[in-house]
Amino acid sequence: MTERGKKFEQLEECVEGIIDHCREAGIIVCDYQPGIAISRKINDLVLKLQDVDRLQPEMNDVLVPIAVFPKIDAGQNPQIYSRECMERV
Repeated sequence: MTERGKKFEQLEECVEGIIDHCREAGIIVCDYQPGIAISRKINDLVLKLQDVDRLQPEMNDVLVPIAVFPKIDAGQNPQIYSRECMERV
């Protein structure tokens, strides 16, 4: 795997960790667990966000078409955008 591929893989793992932490925080809140549990989960989430922020300088040259974001907001796979572009060409 290339160095760039490793960086994307690392970013993907960080984002997946953030998603997991958010889901777990929601479970803690719904289960009415003690405040210390949600406090720890929020602190862990902040650390995960800092990990993503540390990767940011290495991703400065990655260009994402603005048209991809509505697909993501709609819960669609961003690769749909790529497929649609290829079909238009």
